[in-house]
Amino acid sequence: MDPGSSLSFDNHYFVNLKAHQGMFTSDATLLTNGRAANIVDKLQDPGVFFDTFKNSIKRMGQIGVLTGANGQIRNKCNVVN
Repeated sequence: MDPGSSLSFDNHYFVNLKAHQGMFTSDATLLTNGRAANIVDKLQDPGVFFDTFKNSIKRMGQIGVLTGANGQIRNKCNVVN
């Protein structure tokens, strides 16, 4: 949700957010919470943004996904079938 660079993957969402150019009310709310605003400040730095994203993807890769008979496709994502 970044109108300035919608065709590329970058940190401009956070740069725009800090410039009060968020698209949604929930975006602006990130600036009103001290902890969240601190994260927005840090993620304006491209190096920090990409390192943080990389680490998040690595952690997601360690999630044990259940497959076959052990897994399930949920009818509602927040309710176990």
